[in-house]
Amino acid sequence: MTLRDQMGDDLLGVFLNVSEFAESAIFLPRRAEPGFALVVVPEDAPELLAQAAPALVSRRSLRFTAITDLVRAGIAAAEGLARNPLPGDVLRFDAVGYAGDWIVITATTDTGGAVVIEAASERAGTLKGLRR
Repeated sequence: MTLRDQMGDDLLGVFLNVSEFAESAIFLPRRAEPGFALVVVPEDAPELLAQAAPALVSRRSLRFTAITDLVRAGIAAAEGLARNPLPGDVLRFDAVGYAGDWIVITATTDTGGAVVIEAASERAGTLKGLRR
């Protein structure tokens, strides 16, 4: 097993484990309903965000990490063409602290198979023009 394989196993087994760090979300490519289930890891621990003032969510963006191949496959199923997340796509959460829609601002892939999605809470009101 190579170091890259081992890191991939760690990403799947720990980092993207919803009982550890990850959160379940629905990814909506350009608000295509019904979207698809996606496990992401937020940059901030949910407990910290839940304790923060509600204004914090409305003033800033967060980064969410996911597996690039899963995102691209889900988008391909919804739109017919595999692509990376684009501005205006949506991450929808039911989880306390993240609940609601998060509008994608940017997405960056790496060579390790992860995509980092920067998104802002729809409650921020500043990015509403991006969505369809």
